[in-house]
Amino acid sequence: MTLAVAAATVLAFPSAAEAQGVEISGSGTSFHLNDRFTSVANHEFQLGRDDDRVYFGDWNGDGVDTAMLRRGAQYFTTSSNDDPELAQPVTFGNAGDEVFVGDWDGDGRDTLAVRRGSQFHVRNSLTSGPADAVVAYGSVDDVVLVGDWDGDGRDSLAVRRGSIYHVRNAMSTGRADQVVGYGRPGDAVLAGDWDGDGRDTFAVRRGATYYIANAIRSGAADTTVTYGRAGDTAFAGDWNGDNRETLGVRRVAEGTSPAPTPTPTPPPAPTPPPAPAPGGMPGPDNTGVPAGVNLRVHNGDMVITQAGTVIDGLDIRGFVDVRAANVTIRNSIIRGGAEGGQDSLVRSASNSASLTITDSELVATVASPTIDGLRGWNITAERLDIHHVLDGVHLWGSGNVTMRNSWVHDILHFENDPGWNGGPSHDDTVQIQSGSNITLTGNRIEGAYNAGIILTQDAGPISNVRITDNFLDGGGCTINISEKSHGPMRGIVISNNTFGEESQFNCHVIYPPSSNIALTGNEAANGGALKFVKR
Repeated sequence: MTLAVAAATVLAFPSAAEAQGVEISGSGTSFHLNDRFTSVANHEFQLGRDDDRVYFGDWNGDGVDTAMLRRGAQYFTTSSNDDPELAQPVTFGNAGDEVFVGDWDGDGRDTLAVRRGSQFHVRNSLTSGPADAVVAYGSVDDVVLVGDWDGDGRDSLAVRRGSIYHVRNAMSTGRADQVVGYGRPGDAVLAGDWDGDGRDTFAVRRGATYYIANAIRSGAADTTVTYGRAGDTAFAGDWNGDNRETLGVRRVAEGTSPAPTPTPTPPPAPTPPPAPAPGGMPGPDNTGVPAGVNLRVHNGDMVITQAGTVIDGLDIRGFVDVRAANVTIRNSIIRGGAEGGQDSLVRSASNSASLTITDSELVATVASPTIDGLRGWNITAERLDIHHVLDGVHLWGSGNVTMRNSWVHDILHFENDPGWNGGPSHDDTVQIQSGSNITLTGNRIEGAYNAGIILTQDAGPISNVRITDNFLDGGGCTINISEKSHGPMRGIVISNNTFGEESQFNCHVIYPPSSNIALTGNEAANGGALKFVKR
């Protein structure tokens, strides 16, 4: 099983972290490999020269990853991690090529591919000769990873743009099969099959600590491991043929330097740190409850009737209904309860009520087509993590809503929704049914089936809506605007947003020509043309 990490030649990370799918950067002839994240390196050896270019892969199909040295366009494989010896060289490509390693055809042996621009020239045997296939994927400046993402026994590509990963499940030209966010834009990243389920997933490295996820998804790490030194060049591989990747490090030989001592540590808090770095994409590390906050469990629903109430640091196993002015919720998780209770985890839906909610997570304990995340009007929301609900944010009434720097994602979809006469649910990341003076800015809005943002006027006129500086993705058309019976909308601004690639119909905005829609400064994440549809 092959694994890979982001190529350090494309992004300059604070410490190198590569695996066998890409070149192991750094220098040194001393290698320390560990089979099980234990405190003692299982394999230690000296190999090659300090300036050799190094890769790891399963070259002979025995299930064990071993080193390969590259000198120009010549490649010298090894077959053991104990006193390895160099085999006769194979010549492939040009000396200046960027090279990747993977099992491209599923025969259990890793071979090479060279990248020229956005094309990958793939060879299915470790022999000299022309490419067996040429595949185009991503853009020339993308960071590239290699892995078996879907467990079919064949490696394919993913490209990384900041903390967003565009994963393709086949070694062929085409669009991503999955787009997810994980970690921070500045993280070093590895990929590997950490739990032996046959699928490669991501781990991010910060110093000598690794945050490992066992599924390709957004959210908190499943395991945290500390290994080696912050200055080591780290990589990963299956060193003993047990179908699980673990860590290794490369460093300059120091005579009797001690082997690295990996120490397992508890998994990180289930929700990530608070405020985003300037310009950073909202995600698991900068939305939700800040790390280190001690939450107190509150069992049952909360109805807030006292003006100026502050809710801080609670894990609420129930719904919250705000019926008073100037209510604040911060540093809290709201989980809701059984179906038939409230229509949303947090609701502020009267003209006498107003709510400010920050640094909090809204996630439904019960998966239901009747439970939304945040509902109402007169709301200010910042750095929220809203997920696993039907509509992430559902606005109506008079409006007066601002949501910024929040992450709304992983929206639930039901093929049989009683609310739609047994048909599929119309789930939206953000739905606006009426209101004025609504601002959505700096958010990451993704993961719905029906629409990323939908403006419907189902509950009344809509005006003065600003959708700016967001990452927007998903839905049939990502933004869907419909006048219904209330006539043209006024003051709708959609500007400086980045649109992802996961709309079902490759449609970024659909809107009626009679409404006044300002579309300026928007771009596609893949660098392609945006599709705006008037109807």
